[in-house]
Amino acid sequence: MKPFTAIEKRRIINELKKKTHKRDYALFVIATEQGIRGTDLLKLQIKHLVNLDLKERYIFKEGKTNKDNFIFMNEKTHEALHAYLESLNLYDPEEYLFKSRKGDNAITLQQLGRLVKDWCRFAKVKDHSQYGVRSLRKTFGRLAFESSTNPRILSLLKERFNHSSESMTVKYLDITTEDMEALFN
Repeated sequence: MKPFTAIEKRRIINELKKKTHKRDYALFVIATEQGIRGTDLLKLQIKHLVNLDLKERYIFKEGKTNKDNFIFMNEKTHEALHAYLESLNLYDPEEYLFKSRKGDNAITLQQLGRLVKDWCRFAKVKDHSQYGVRSLRKTFGRLAFESSTNPRILSLLKERFNHSSESMTVKYLDITTEDMEALFN
């Protein structure tokens, strides 16, 4: 799966803002701003994030690795989360944050995959077959890498993704030699 470019990310956000899909807007923004696995994202409950102030963290155990990870409440995450929660009017803090429109369960990973394809279609992202759930997490890493001037960016992303090595992070994000050279130019 490919990460979204900065332009594609902006187009999807703009399209989601135009529509009345506050849940999808929050889901896309939080996923691409936080870089956590889709399975962990979908397990979040409202109570985990609702009372976090800017620059606070929610720490959780990853499902896949059982290692600690976190959600950092940055401005984009905070804005998207609260726009979504305000659209709900009343909610139970025990509910899943990204609840299915049918019942009380969280949306499934398969449903999230379909949403990603839908977002690609209405934002006119070319070759949407190249995008899926993993694209959300990869977008966070790829855009962080491309916009950073920190020579330790790979080390930081390795830690963020809980990868065992920087070479694993390079492979995961499809970083080429040319990409590495551009970091230092």
